[in-house]
Amino acid sequence: AFFAFLTIFFWAIFEQSPGTLTIFARDYTNRILEGFSANTYKIVNALMALIPLGVITWVLTLLFRQTFKKYKWSNIILGFSFLIVWGITIWKINDEYKESSYTVKYINVNGKSESVKIVSSEKHAVNDQIRINDIQNISLYDPESEANRKNTVADNVLYNEDHNALGEYFEAGVLGFSEVLKPGAFGTKVNYAEVGFTNSMGEAVTKKFKISKDVKSRLQPNESVFIKIEHDVKYDKRQKSTTMATVSAINTAVEIPASWFAILNSLFIITLAPLFSRWWESKYNPSANFKYGIGMFLLALGMACIAFGAGGIAPGAKTASVSMIWLILVYLFHTMGELCISPVGLSYVSKLVPARMIAFMFGVWYLAVAIGMKGAGKFGENIDKIANTNGISYFFWMLTVVSAVVGVIAIVFKPVIKKLMHGVR
Repeated sequence: AFFAFLTIFFWAIFEQSPGTLTIFARDYTNRILEGFSANTYKIVNALMALIPLGVITWVLTLLFRQTFKKYKWSNIILGFSFLIVWGITIWKINDEYKESSYTVKYINVNGKSESVKIVSSEKHAVNDQIRINDIQNISLYDPESEANRKNTVADNVLYNEDHNALGEYFEAGVLGFSEVLKPGAFGTKVNYAEVGFTNSMGEAVTKKFKISKDVKSRLQPNESVFIKIEHDVKYDKRQKSTTMATVSAINTAVEIPASWFAILNSLFIITLAPLFSRWWESKYNPSANFKYGIGMFLLALGMACIAFGAGGIAPGAKTASVSMIWLILVYLFHTMGELCISPVGLSYVSKLVPARMIAFMFGVWYLAVAIGMKGAGKFGENIDKIANTNGISYFFWMLTVVSAVVGVIAIVFKPVIKKLMHGVR
């Protein structure tokens, strides 16, 4: 029961990571690599795709030789399927190798001249005119909050104390509110506020953006508010956008997909599992409590890495450019924590539970895992709310503290649990 209790917290924190870390990778991480770094990534990523696929193909070839006469059509269909997989993989790798970084200059939708970098596999030359998507993330901004007091404004651009641009800054008037049904959310409504302001070119502009119920209850029509507009500029693959940009510089580059980081968990498991197995088989094999404690501390260390990396992201910020090394570290430490806890739990259920109750206790164990998964969902539901009020770094620090406390509990209770185990290792 004690280990099941610890498991609830482990899975709640571990399983919320794929969702929250993918959001972090998508919105807050600089995923563009250029020059030597881009070429290195392209080679490593190609090897990560081709080597496992080649091994599986070799194994299937040996299997075909043994079973083709008996299961001809099954082998043909499976072989054809793998040809399709090979085709998609080679196409993706080829498309990735054609990617380049383009520094482009354009006039954004608020009339401000901007210079940004975009990545595309389409070939362009300097001075070419291309179409881009200027995606705006609009949020209310409180200049009096503690987190924003050191920020400054110049020419309608908001800067932090290091003089890094945070977005555009305008004073606006609230025009009204609306509600829209959220697709697939069974009647859930999303609140929107509509504001009007004068942009950098002196033009009257209206914008609509999402707000929470709490914020809506505090706002009144015709009230004056401050808004921050962040721009996420992407290459328009369909070339149908009305926003034009001029290419000013070109470099070898690649934009890593936000979902790519999730494969690091599998990669680290394959590479680290043999080392942990050797550790468990050695004379230095720690007790169950220490394995849980180490696992939770590693989970806390991973969360601390991402919290530290996100420390410069202001509350309510919709985009940022944090180094991807923090994401790599969190996946590394989380995988190590998983290797300490995930295989160990079920092993102790089979060792400690009487034979007549083993089926029941396996059910209790998976119930604990299910409760942990529910907790992971609750954590994920609140990330936006916490990020808007206290900053996304606060969310990860909160999980760091919870993980560390559970790790301490696991180790402190070692004498009690050891006595109850009656010599079982």
